[in-house]
Amino acid sequence: MNSNSINPKIINYLYYLVCLLPIGFISGPLIPDLIIVISSIVFLYLSQKYKLWYLFKNKFVILLFIFYLIIVISSSLSENILFSFKSSLFYFRFIIFCVMASFILKNKTASDNLIFNFYFYTILVLIIDSYVQYLFGKNLIGLEKIIIAENQSIIDIKITSFFGEDEILGSFLSKMLPIISALYFLKNENRFNLKSLIFVTAIIISIFLTSERAAFIQALMFLTLFFIFGNFKKKILFFICLIVPLFLGVLVITNFDDNKKQRMIKSPIANLKQGRISSHHQSHFITGINMFKDQIMIGHGPKTFRILCKKYKHDDQSCSNHPHNTYIQLLAETGILGFGIVAFLFLFISSMLIKNLYIKLRHSINVLNNDIISILCGIFVYIWPISPHGNFFNNWLSGMLFLQIAILIFLNSIKFVKLNK
Repeated sequence: MNSNSINPKIINYLYYLVCLLPIGFISGPLIPDLIIVISSIVFLYLSQKYKLWYLFKNKFVILLFIFYLIIVISSSLSENILFSFKSSLFYFRFIIFCVMASFILKNKTASDNLIFNFYFYTILVLIIDSYVQYLFGKNLIGLEKIIIAENQSIIDIKITSFFGEDEILGSFLSKMLPIISALYFLKNENRFNLKSLIFVTAIIISIFLTSERAAFIQALMFLTLFFIFGNFKKKILFFICLIVPLFLGVLVITNFDDNKKQRMIKSPIANLKQGRISSHHQSHFITGINMFKDQIMIGHGPKTFRILCKKYKHDDQSCSNHPHNTYIQLLAETGILGFGIVAFLFLFISSMLIKNLYIKLRHSINVLNNDIISILCGIFVYIWPISPHGNFFNNWLSGMLFLQIAILIFLNSIKFVKLNK
C-alpha cells in the first residue's frame, strides 16, 4: 500500500513529536523517552497497516538491529541479567524511532520549515538564557548558576540554563549544532550568510560559558571538520568571519573571568603538554579493559560497569556509572562484537568524508551536499574514540544520537546519495 494513503493527521502528529523532541531533552529523560516510545508504537502500527516494512531494509537500520541483537545476547549471558536487560531489551525503540523520524521528515520537510524553526528557536532561547544566567546569576525563570567552590574559594561557575542542576547544556548545544546546520543547508543548499555565522558563534560561546570542556572541544572539532570537508567557496572568508568573533568573545570572557580561563584554557593546555588524563578517568579505562579481558567476545552486559567495577577495579578511583569512553564501555559491556559495530560505523563515516573530499579535489565534483556533510561530521564527533563520553546506553544520549542518524537516513533518501559506494 502506498504511504500516501496514511491519514495526514497521523503524519502531522508524528512530525510534531519529532519537532518537540529537543524541548523534551531540556525537560529531562522522561519526556523525550515518552515521545520516542509513543511515536515508535504508532509507527509499528502504520508499518503493519500500510506495508512500510521496506523502510527497515536500509543498511544503516540493519546494522543497528544487529547491534541490538548483540546487546540483548550480552544481557542474557550477563551475571546481572535483569539489571542489564533494563537497558538492552527495549533498546529497539530508538531504532524504530530512527526509521519513523526519517520517514516523517521525508514526507514533511519539503513542504515547510517547522522543524527548523522549532530547533532554531529552542537553541536561540537557550543561548539568550545562558547569557542572562552568566551575567546576572539567574536565568529567565530564576534558576541560579552553579558555583563550584573548593576550600571556601570559588573555582568555577557553571551555566546550565533551563537544565537546572543537570550540567548538560554544553553537551546539548554541541549535539544540536550539526543537526541545525544540516537542516539549514537542506533549505539553503551549500550557501551560508553572516546571520548563520553569528548564530554558530553564539552557540560556541554559550558552550564555553557552561565550562563543559568536552562539549566545547567537540563543537570546535565539528567546525574544523566542516571547514575541511564542507562544500563552499571563500573558505578563508568563512574562517575569518567565524573564528575572529569567536576568539574575541572567548578573549573578553577570560579577561574578566579568571576561573573560566583556568578551567577552559590553562588546565587543558597543561594536561595536553604533559600528555596526561585525569587519574580517575585513567582508572576507569583500566578497569574497563580488565572487564573486557574476562569476557572478550560478548562482554558483561550493558550498564554493568557500575556493578562489576568493584570486582575488576584498578584502584580506589575505579568505580563510576560508566568508564567515560564509549569504546572502552562497549568493550567491557558488549565485547568485541558490540564494539565492532560502532567502530565500523565510525570508520564508514570517516571513509565517506574522505572519499567526498578526494573526489572534490580530484574531479571538482561534490558527491555530498553540506547538509549530509554536517550530520556526518556530527556523528563522527559524537563517536570519536579519543574523547570522554557519557554513558552510551543513557536514554537521553541515545535519543540525541539516533536523532542524528535519523536525519542522515532522511537526507540520504532525498538526495539519492549512495553512501555505500
